[in-house]
Amino acid sequence: MESNLSDSLINYIAKIAEYRDPLLRDYRGNPMIEALPPILSKDEFVKKVSSYPTFDETEKLLPAEIRMHCVYRLTRYFQPLDRHIILEQKLTQLIRQGYIARNPLDPKFALRLRQIGEVLSQAIQRKELPINEIVDVQSSANSYTLIGISGLGKTTAVERILRLYPQVILHGEYKGIPLNFYQVVWVKVECPHAGSLKDICGDFFKEIDDLLGTPYYKKFGDPRITEYVMLAHMCLIAIRHGVGAIVIDELQNLSLAKSGGAEAAMNFFVKMVNKIGVPVIRIGTNKVKDILQVDFRHARRSIGDYWDRFKLDNEYDMALWDFLIEELFSYQWTQEKATLTTEIKEALYDESQGIIDIGIKLYMMAQWRAILFDRDQISAEDIRLVARDGLKMVQPMIQALRLNDLKQLEKYDDIKSLDIKSYYEEYIDDIKISHTKKIEKAKKAITVSALDSLNSLIIGLVDLGITPTLAKKHAGLVWAGRDEIETMEELLGKAYKAALIDSGGTAQSPKDSSKKKPLSQIDFPNDIRQIVTKGRDQKLSAYDALKHGGFIKSPVKDFLDEKAA
Repeated sequence: MESNLSDSLINYIAKIAEYRDPLLRDYRGNPMIEALPPILSKDEFVKKVSSYPTFDETEKLLPAEIRMHCVYRLTRYFQPLDRHIILEQKLTQLIRQGYIARNPLDPKFALRLRQIGEVLSQAIQRKELPINEIVDVQSSANSYTLIGISGLGKTTAVERILRLYPQVILHGEYKGIPLNFYQVVWVKVECPHAGSLKDICGDFFKEIDDLLGTPYYKKFGDPRITEYVMLAHMCLIAIRHGVGAIVIDELQNLSLAKSGGAEAAMNFFVKMVNKIGVPVIRIGTNKVKDILQVDFRHARRSIGDYWDRFKLDNEYDMALWDFLIEELFSYQWTQEKATLTTEIKEALYDESQGIIDIGIKLYMMAQWRAILFDRDQISAEDIRLVARDGLKMVQPMIQALRLNDLKQLEKYDDIKSLDIKSYYEEYIDDIKISHTKKIEKAKKAITVSALDSLNSLIIGLVDLGITPTLAKKHAGLVWAGRDEIETMEELLGKAYKAALIDSGGTAQSPKDSSKKKPLSQIDFPNDIRQIVTKGRDQKLSAYDALKHGGFIKSPVKDFLDEKAA
């Protein structure tokens, strides 16, 4: 078994084989099994795959746009349940059992490689795969199928379990026996929409190329080659590189028309397992049944599970649902902590219909909404509103689940997991707009406040006997060059001194101009003071008195007009 993996990639993706006693006679003496991680107990598995977001109460004091990012951590939340523990046990058995008949130290292994080589030349000549006639080494592999509606976390669960294994293991020497090959523990491909069996084979070649730097897709991915010739090449590659399991996700996308019908598709998968000897894990929605239940003979070859949503009429389901939601509710980045009320629980269940993926994302969107609108507390109404606005694409499926309308559910069975990235980006944009509006409002408030202060300064100068023209001029100059720590009294003094000099008078500070009399009592030779004095007698301000007297119009407006000029 040889590989084209370059030395530069070894430390990046490949783990050097460490052989350990597998504790079972069936597995001893097989390097590909002994190099796998130890079989986990239930508690060890739960500890390894659990994923809880980091959370700190002090983060609630962060700005809204930062807390929006904190909420996004919930996409990584994963709480293993009984179904995940059972799945892990099945997959760990599947991989190890599949290696029993593919021990590189067994003479039968070399025989299988030689027979596959003969199959290839026969397949190329006959444009089909006569694998039943040539390969007679017994396979120890089985297949497994996981079915359920979208959003139940099937793919996530399988991927988390597979990541407990190194994807590539480098075998150098085993007990003094040179091996020198790379073992690919698992390969995952996704069936494209309206995909064919050829597409699955082509994606397999690409995945191996990505892992090992090989040119298999270039050599064998030509669409003109039949799927059975491609399958023959898959046989050789899978055995040569010790592939432990092939995962085919989104199998409901397989086009039976392009694959020669359900019978042909099922035959293809049966040959992949029985003759290649590699376990195949198939993941899909209820539509996969159209492929796998062609007849009883094929159906019984496929060990599988059906995952359903959490249902209201199932006491165990609802206990698990409550547990998950209560755990989820401990992660709140709103400034006010909401209590998990019966009303909120009911809203979350009704709008998600027991699909945990949708439930988590509704909870995230409700937090974003509460943060955005500065209410900073989640309510049942928030959950209803975000469900209406953010779940438009899946609302038909949710409604069909509410009504248990099986015919309608068939139409929406292939709806993918809800993507809330666009919803998140929309909220982030709303926060930016909200901040911009707040800044503009603050600027306007500052401008109004500044104009009021400038107006007061002008009136103060007029009160001191300065003509309106000079008052506007010097109030504006002093105001424009003011220091933040200067008081209105100090600014008035500066403007008054400058106005007196400009008018040819003697400059004195309002504070020091007269030690005997207040500044307001100094007699200035301006007739306009009489108007102001009379105005006071009539309980009018100086500004209103001068305005009524026809001496001024709007000093602020005139000042701004002058500045613009």
